[in-house]
Amino acid sequence: MRSVVISYVPGSGDLADGAAVSPRIRRSRNRAAANTLASVVAVVVCVILQIRMDRPPPVVLFGAVMSAALAVRYSRTFLLLATSWGRRRATRHVGDAPHEHEVSVGEDGITLGADGRSRLEPWDTYTGYIETERQFILLQGSEEPTLILPKRAFPDTALVAECRRLLEERLPAR
Repeated sequence: MRSVVISYVPGSGDLADGAAVSPRIRRSRNRAAANTLASVVAVVVCVILQIRMDRPPPVVLFGAVMSAALAVRYSRTFLLLATSWGRRRATRHVGDAPHEHEVSVGEDGITLGADGRSRLEPWDTYTGYIETERQFILLQGSEEPTLILPKRAFPDTALVAECRRLLEERLPAR
């Protein structure tokens, strides 16, 4: 059996796609959605109070303004975490890594190399993998993405199929 070797410079798009499957990001996205909903409800309540009262206290207007500002902020956070556009925009500041990575996927495990150094990580280091249209995402521990193998880095589609075969034999798909 042969190993699959790829070399690539990780891009911010790779990081964004990997973040999409992170449970931590999913929890943050769900929290932002709930906070957006709560803020919108608070705005509606304050507006109804404003309409129903003859002389509403200033705190009602203040509550409406603050709730509206929070609703905008939480909805922005939700959009950044929930859309591929937002995740790419959020990771744009990371930029591309300055050096090339070399990854070898073989029978013994995955060998990671960068800056002239390499280390072998056995298969039991990873708990599973996710295949997307653009990459393979390897997971560790609490299903956090650990290693991203962009399909654009494979010289031909036969190597993508070989990598898929090795991953299917060694790791559960998620």
